[in-house]
This record gives sequence, structure tokens and C-alpha cells, in this order.
Amino acid sequence: MIDFIADNFYYVFLGWIILSLVQRRYRGRGDKKRTATLIQSILIFILYMGAVFIREEGLEKKWIVIPFVIIAVVLYFFRSKVIPYELKCRNCGAKLNMNQIFLYDANLCADCDPHEQVSEDESDDAEETEEDHSTESLKETEIEDRE
Repeated sequence: MIDFIADNFYYVFLGWIILSLVQRRYRGRGDKKRTATLIQSILIFILYMGAVFIREEGLEKKWIVIPFVIIAVVLYFFRSKVIPYELKCRNCGAKLNMNQIFLYDANLCADCDPHEQVSEDESDDAEETEEDHSTESLKETEIEDRE
């Protein structure tokens, strides 16, 4: 087990760091989950370094318990910060997709999340703005044609 952790958990650690970089794109909506991912990365790194230290120093394999105890204590006292993920919507209980589980702090489905809903007023305003821009461009081309 020590050899497996020492050989492979470096790649798990890098995967978690890459996930954190992906979460960075959603700063306004995913700060808590990004922080949780960074804390999880640190815990993975503690386990990895513990296994490497035990293997390189030739210590008995029972010493791997120390990093596991450290991780268990952190998970127990900070479980809401380290594991903020939910699989179902808080309001209606619908299943969440992977983006909503890992990226957004709200833990709400697309129907319940106000950030994902586009109101009719906003869509009407967007259509009017597009019409205004097209009208302005037509006027500009008519002025250029006259000249």
C-alpha cells in the first residue's frame, strides 16, 4: 500500500490541482468549492509525502497511520468546508450535473438557480439591443453611400 501511494498519488494530486484551475473560471459562483478542492489537494499531498517519507527512510509500514489520522482529524473538524458537494438540488431534489456538483457553490439545479435562469425581460432587452445595433449599422452604411 505504501508503494502504491508513493508511486501514484502524485498524479492524483496533480489532477486535483488541475480541477482547481478549471474551477478558477467560475470565481464568482464557485469560490467555496475551489477552496475545498485546494484543501483536498493539500490532504492528498500530506498522504503522498507521508508514504514517500516512510518508503525512503525504511520505516515500518504501520507509520502510514499518522498521515491518515491527520487527514481524518481535518475531515472531521472541517467537513463542511472540505466536502461541500451535493448530488441533489437543495430546493427540489433533482439530480445535479457535474458542473453544478463541482463548480457552483449554490448546489441548485438549473430550474432553481436564479443565475442560470434568463428572465423574459432580459431576453427582450437583448433583442431590442440587437435591433438598435442593426438599425445603427444600416444608417451608417446609408451615410457612407451618400458620400
